[in-house]
Amino acid sequence: MRTSRHIAFMSDAEELPEARRSASSYAVTAAAIAAVALLYFITGKLGLRLAFVHVSATPVWPPAGIAFVALLLLGCRMCPGVFIGAFLVNITTAGTALTAAGIATGNTLEAVAAAYLVNRFANGRHAFERTRDIVKVWVLAGLTSGAIGATFGATSLCATGFAEWTNYAAIWRTWWLGDATGCFLFGSVLLLWLTEPLPRWTLAQAVEAMLLVIVLVAVALMVFFDYFGQAYLALPLMLWAAFRFGTRETATTAVVLAGIAIWATLRHRGPFAGLNPNESLLELQAFMTISAVTTMVVAALVDERKRAAHLLAHAHERLEQRVARRTQELSQANDSLRVEIEERARAEAQLADAARRRQDDLRAFALEVQRAQEAERRRISRELHDGLGQRLSGLKMALQLLEDDAADKGLAPSSQLEQLSRDVDQMVVEVRRLSYNLRPAALDDFGLVAALDLLCKDFEKVHRIAVRLDADIPPIPHDSHVDIAIYRIVQEALANVAKHAFASRVGVELRGRDGAILVMVEDNGRGFDRDGLHTEPDGTGLGIMGMMERTQLLGGRFDVKSQIGGGTRIEAELPLGNARDEGTDSDTHRG
Repeated sequence: MRTSRHIAFMSDAEELPEARRSASSYAVTAAAIAAVALLYFITGKLGLRLAFVHVSATPVWPPAGIAFVALLLLGCRMCPGVFIGAFLVNITTAGTALTAAGIATGNTLEAVAAAYLVNRFANGRHAFERTRDIVKVWVLAGLTSGAIGATFGATSLCATGFAEWTNYAAIWRTWWLGDATGCFLFGSVLLLWLTEPLPRWTLAQAVEAMLLVIVLVAVALMVFFDYFGQAYLALPLMLWAAFRFGTRETATTAVVLAGIAIWATLRHRGPFAGLNPNESLLELQAFMTISAVTTMVVAALVDERKRAAHLLAHAHERLEQRVARRTQELSQANDSLRVEIEERARAEAQLADAARRRQDDLRAFALEVQRAQEAERRRISRELHDGLGQRLSGLKMALQLLEDDAADKGLAPSSQLEQLSRDVDQMVVEVRRLSYNLRPAALDDFGLVAALDLLCKDFEKVHRIAVRLDADIPPIPHDSHVDIAIYRIVQEALANVAKHAFASRVGVELRGRDGAILVMVEDNGRGFDRDGLHTEPDGTGLGIMGMMERTQLLGGRFDVKSQIGGGTRIEAELPLGNARDEGTDSDTHRG
């Protein structure tokens, strides 16, 4: 129980400040509503003292600006203040509670519309900071919203009999222009002084402001009391305020000029004085409003330029600071990066040297492998030719002697002896072919061109494919490995043609140029797709890779040109004297 009571006590204690805050908020709101109503009532009674076309319609209506600013800054909760103030002004002037309620309703809706439109389309409380928003305030809050109050007011008076319907247009026009001017002129001054901070002028600016006030009053008195008689002479003073001070001071200047001009016009003085005081005031209000809109737009342009210059200077200062900081950081980073680059360059140089040495070693190893292969092929070829070949030849001769002996005795050779003789003949041919493929004797005995000529003729006889050999190479001594490489490249190219090309003719060309030999093998076969070269299931790519490796090991250049249905052209350029003969393989080119 003690705990629950403690919790309840704490809950009540926590709710108490919230209740006090709510009560305080209600009190503040009520005080604000009362203040709005009071200000509306006082300025409304003063404005109706200038009513000439009807006691309830005046061309000067400052309460419209008060209501607009109150709802713009404090929201629609100030609507009761506007309604009460308008109702009291009209009920104490003329008409009944019904007419006063109708007029008050129109004035309240007018203020609601002005505040909503400015908030929605003209940047709200910051409407006088930009030029386009100033014009929007005049059109939306002044001209558009002012028509609401004028319509409700004139209709309420005429419908209840307190005004003639024949006078409806004059009342509506006076009411509309009075509300529009009051909303813009007095509303702009009130909004700018409430929302902007107080000016913090230097001594020179304060002296200039005092001078502007003195000159303004003096010129206004001379202009509107018929000493000059030209209303436009007041415009330079408004432009002075626009260029040297700001939008707020310009709006204040316009209200001061409007006050002096109204005072003079009511005394039938100045350029707007006439027989009809209502029309005179309407013309004066139109002139002052247009002048105020124009000069306030100029002031806003000047303010925008000043803000832009200030922001630009601030941004420039920040940019300089950032540039200085970044420069220092970049300098430090550059020093670190330079050290790192130097270290990396040394490491890369060492790595490049190691990679080059490794590449040279691999290349030398590959060359040694190829030399060993060729030497082994030569040895096997000689053994096949000199050993097995000679024995088979001896066996063939023994078989021939047996056949001759049988013939001398009048005996017919047996079928087994004949078959054995044929098998021996075939074995001799096969051994010779193997020996030639391993190491063509013509290459060693007669040179590269003769060996290639025999190779092409043998290929043409076996595969029934026409081969044309065109060789034009200089008789310059060079390494035998170049001859072997060229022979093997042509041999492999012809083998690919036989296996895959389905060609009817092949051209083989050898050309000497710039210390190198260019080998070209071209056929008119079916060709192939180079992009899929390494994935061909028939092994086409393996032979080409072998030719490429053989060329590159000797420091040469290899290229393949082919397309589907367009034949194939193989080019290999091998430099002369790129490799040195070693060991027993020391032959040189012999033409």
